Amino acid sequence: MASAQLYLDTRRAKVDGTFPVKIRIGYGRQAKLFNTIISLSKTDFERVVIGKGKLSDHLKAVKPKLDTLIKKANVVIEGLTPFNIETFTTRFFQRGNRLDLLFLLKEKADKLWELEKIGNSNLYKQAWTLLVEYHKHTSDSQELLIHTVNVKWLQNFETWVGRQTRVDKKGIILPKYSTTTLGMYLIRVRAIFNDTISDQLIPNNLYPFHTPQNNKGYKILKGGGNKRALQKNEMQRIFDYIPKTVNESFAKDIFMFSYLACGMNCIDIFRLKWSDIDGNKFTFIRKKTEGKLGGQNKITILLNKELSEIIERHGSHKLRSDLIFNVIPDDVNEVEALKAVRSSISTINQTLKKIAKALDITTEISTYFARHSFSTNQMNNETPLAFISKQLGHTSLKTTENYLSDFSNDKAEIYLSSLLENTN
Repeated sequence: MASAQLYLDTRRAKVDGTFPVKIRIGYGRQAKLFNTIISLSKTDFERVVIGKGKLSDHLKAVKPKLDTLIKKANVVIEGLTPFNIETFTTRFFQRGNRLDLLFLLKEKADKLWELEKIGNSNLYKQAWTLLVEYHKHTSDSQELLIHTVNVKWLQNFETWVGRQTRVDKKGIILPKYSTTTLGMYLIRVRAIFNDTISDQLIPNNLYPFHTPQNNKGYKILKGGGNKRALQKNEMQRIFDYIPKTVNESFAKDIFMFSYLACGMNCIDIFRLKWSDIDGNKFTFIRKKTEGKLGGQNKITILLNKELSEIIERHGSHKLRSDLIFNVIPDDVNEVEALKAVRSSISTINQTLKKIAKALDITTEISTYFARHSFSTNQMNNETPLAFISKQLGHTSLKTTENYLSDFSNDKAEIYLSSLLENTN
């Protein structure tokens, strides 16, 4: 069993005659010394550590600092089974309380930001913000210790979130957070639990979420089936629409590009390069799954006549930029690139609503409708689920199944009519 104790390194005195105080970690027959910023004389060290003699004001200030270091070292040691000196070193010098859920969420957000995983970083930051707000209502402590977050805590948090409201432009009171949004935040909380258990900071039995082995655990709610798919005839009407402005032309074409390119997300469309095109096809990796384990699947899209014409109308000059669409400026960092993409998507969505209104199609339309419309219309065409899943860039068929809208009424009628041979 490893142990931690204060150690006065008397091998070399400082100019003032004091010696460095270090943390000695003993494990097996080995030991390692860790520096502190504190130096003491031999006499003062005995007073602080052994309690021999009266403490001066200076030593009264020093003692709590050393006590905190020893306490932190012991906490790290207790969380390491078996003990590993490299892991101890990493954890001992990490800032913050490794058992504070709020700290861990914020730390994860910051790390993802540094890795330019901006979207996921923002979700961790938003989850942190919401948990901080809730924690202020339930505790005076600045920390939310991870072992206090159990099934009951999560249920109470869910109830509190459900009571939060907002007022829209028409003065109508609406829920502030959707079930989907809450689910996305709690998925990040669950990921923190997975990390802390993997790092042996907490035991498995403190895991509060539902698993096949723990059917009493908390189940993260899923969205209530807000499917955003347009029928084929509605997509055809948008395709046939004659734009009246440059904005309408770009919005319509990017929307149709997404639909015809197997539900390709706008962020991936705007990152497409001329070098991605190879003859009559192009290949890309989804930005959303880039860098994920098992998420590096390349998606190949056949470059049909309609897609080629859209590129011809809106593509940038090959010699000026490698990017096909002139949305992301050259030589910008990931944050600025994401801002440019979001700004363009916002303008496209506003323009799509005007087009949809003119065509008497739902004005709730957005660029994301193209992705859902592709998958659902492919399903109604009886396209194999495996193909739809592959083209969407999903890593599991279950994800695709959750993604699809219901079958159209016409398809449902055809399928049900085959229950008996002579059904009319």
